[in-house]
This record gives sequence, structure tokens and C-alpha cells, in this order.
Amino acid sequence: MPNSDDRGKRWMARSRTGFLVSALAIAIPIAFSVAVAYGLSMLLPHPTSRDWQILWWVTVLGSSWLAAVIGERVVRPLLPPFP
Repeated sequence: MPNSDDRGKRWMARSRTGFLVSALAIAIPIAFSVAVAYGLSMLLPHPTSRDWQILWWVTVLGSSWLAAVIGERVVRPLLPPFP
């Protein structure tokens, strides 16, 4: 079974693949967060009062943040190990 040093060297040898995987590991949580924010903003009724407007924004932004955290946790195993 290879140790973590061997895994790091394999990623160094495949720098383009490592870069692509790292870029996707960054882009996927961002895209998921944007999709959740957009979806919720379309699904939730638009507020009419100031209090409901604040609650609407807290809900949309909080859900978007939660989606980014979940997306990051899902793609974290894809990241190459850095020495």
C-alpha cells in the first residue's frame, strides 16, 4: 500500500490532471451554492415588507452558504494531497 509521499509524487507527475481536479474541487461547491441561491430565489415568494425581506435574504444566503459547505465536503476527497 503506497504511503502519502508516493501519492503526492504521483499528483506532481500529473500536474495538468491535478490542476483540473483542483479547479473542479473549487468550482463545484461554488456552482452548487449559486444554483441553490437561484433556485430558492425563484421558489420563495418575493417579500413585501421590510421584515419579510430580511428573512428572505437570510434564508437565501444561509441556504447558499450551507450548500457551499456541503459541496466542499463532498469534493474534498478529490483534492490531491499537498506535502
